[in-house]
Amino acid sequence: LGNIYGIRKEFDKAEEFYLKALKIDKSLGRQKRMANHYGKLGLIYKTRGNIDKACDYWQKSLDLYSKIGVSGQISIVSKLIADNCKEKE
Repeated sequence: LGNIYGIRKEFDKAEEFYLKALKIDKSLGRQKRMANHYGKLGLIYKTRGNIDKACDYWQKSLDLYSKIGVSGQISIVSKLIADNCKEKE
């Protein structure tokens, strides 16, 4: 549902459903799905202009993808971080 609301540009609803899905997947230990939700939450926050929060979510996504070795997603999220996030001092 988060994807559908995101496509419809209903970002508050999309965020709500991604957070619900994230909570469920955390409780079940589904790391790949958690990483996916973090990445999508990052995109929502980027769209809203909150780059710091977007970068935080993308970093969580990258950390999980790196931990479980999903190389295709690692490159995608790494590029999002490189293109949008400042190095934290």
